Amino acid sequence: MLQDLYSEEMTSNKKLEKNKGQVLTPPEIVDYMVEESVKASLENKKEGEPLQILDPASGTGRFMLGVADYCWKNKIDFLMWNIDIDEKMFDACRNHAKHYKIPAIVILGDALLNRFEKAVACKDGVEQELNVKEITEMFEALTAKSKGNNSLSQSKLF
Repeated sequence: MLQDLYSEEMTSNKKLEKNKGQVLTPPEIVDYMVEESVKASLENKKEGEPLQILDPASGTGRFMLGVADYCWKNKIDFLMWNIDIDEKMFDACRNHAKHYKIPAIVILGDALLNRFEKAVACKDGVEQELNVKEITEMFEALTAKSKGNNSLSQSKLF
């Protein structure tokens, strides 16, 4: 698994905010979640499109690192979506995506309420700021649907 460059610092300095319910997922649990999530997502993947996985509470990006590692080992084209409410976590996740050149959208905001403050796309180690209004509208449309095609659209983002 790719190394989480920030989690040890976050926990050793007690930077996690208990009122935000922050807990860093242990690596063994991440490995299990990655395998199960990727397998399930591959069943619903459309031909010719990258596998898209959303982590609505991404923290430092441990899950993203595991997905990247798994997908690269299995030659799976993917795009990781990460959302976190804490700016420190957003920065750590964004830095992981850039450092490891992981194709990812990293969003600062509240995934439960679809309230987003900042969003970036990371591709090939390069970061590009995204339009938060478009991201918000896309997630609002997704949550309004109860059934049907609810895949994340990247057409306007990259």
